[in-house]
Amino acid sequence: MFEADHCYAAMRTRDPRFDGIFYVAVSSTGIYCRPVCPAPTPRRDRCTFFRSAADAERAGYRACRRCRPERAPGNAPSDARARLVRRALSRFDSGAMSYGGLDDLAHTLGVTDRHLRRAFVEELGVAPLRLAHMPEPKVALEARPPFDGAGVLAFLAARALPGIERVTHDSYTRTLSLGERRGVVTVGLAGDAGVTVAVSPSLVPVLVQVVARVRRLMDLDAHPLDIDAHLAADPLLARSVAAHPGLRVPGTLDPFELAVRVVLGQQVSVAAARTLATRLAATFGDAIDAAELGTVFPTAATLAAIDPERLREIGLTRARAATVHALAVAVSEERVELDAGADPAEVVEQLDALPGIGPWSAEMIAMRAIGWPDAFPAGDLGVRRRFGAKTEAAARAAASRWRPWRSYGVLHLWTTESP
Repeated sequence: MFEADHCYAAMRTRDPRFDGIFYVAVSSTGIYCRPVCPAPTPRRDRCTFFRSAADAERAGYRACRRCRPERAPGNAPSDARARLVRRALSRFDSGAMSYGGLDDLAHTLGVTDRHLRRAFVEELGVAPLRLAHMPEPKVALEARPPFDGAGVLAFLAARALPGIERVTHDSYTRTLSLGERRGVVTVGLAGDAGVTVAVSPSLVPVLVQVVARVRRLMDLDAHPLDIDAHLAADPLLARSVAAHPGLRVPGTLDPFELAVRVVLGQQVSVAAARTLATRLAATFGDAIDAAELGTVFPTAATLAAIDPERLREIGLTRARAATVHALAVAVSEERVELDAGADPAEVVEQLDALPGIGPWSAEMIAMRAIGWPDAFPAGDLGVRRRFGAKTEAAARAAASRWRPWRSYGVLHLWTTESP
């Protein structure tokens, strides 16, 4: 992505997934901002877009004092709320709320109890005292309507791994490993309003990270009215957009797991990929005591440490086993970043450099693992067939009219039957 009109369309929604991908400079003020800046949206003819803050400053623009674009996303004052809540939650684990009250916790963190309470409510939708004393901590996350959460669950249900995931008509439950912590997360639909998120007590100290991943899983940061209006202008998608308002792109709670499953799904059916992923988890994953769910998907470090030949035990070819192992090594050594906020172009380039991962796999991983709204797997045969495109280049050219929302266009094609 980097065309001015596409950047402007993304900026108008203030979608946080574009934060750090480009910067906007406004000629009438001489200021440059992040695309999530809360300032009023300037007119298109006053905007110039840059790939970096340094480029904007070299062009003579000064940094906005509201969104602080010269700082990496996550370090500006506007990002401080999430950092504060993360610090507070880490104190929960050491018993801060058992031996002292909210006043003591706030004092330790250098803020007032009122400010801390407001940060929790704004970030997680629940007050800190209530969260600390819940037997099964639960928060509510809003979605901009319309919200097709049922569509996300249907997508996940077709791919759910026994022992790791369980999907019902209105909930998604799975085991999760975050750093040294393991537990269970349940995401429940709350109609058009959004979702609820319940976690096992072991995951409370990393609740902010869990919530961020749930937002990507259910695509809660999307602006459906803008996206639907943009895609409905294409006759190929108009019927699907009308039939599926608020369609979301399913993400993941475990980006590495998703990347491995994409590799396992190369040139095989969804069912076959699911079988291979189930075998992989059963053979190399760790056990967890979680009722009907008893396995945690293996981490990148775990798979990186084993002999690639052992991966052939689950039915992989030598080449596919080598690809999974290379991916695990690259992620564990942080040569491939699959976290939210990663530059999608860099992620695709890093993945393309690994043996056995081509453009289709790289774009699929960008779409679902890091939640990139403008990913486009041009090699997908179903997508090319719907376009009537004989080549990947032709498919990319045809899909350019969907930008910067190509991921959603692809989901619409997958959701509807071929004519």
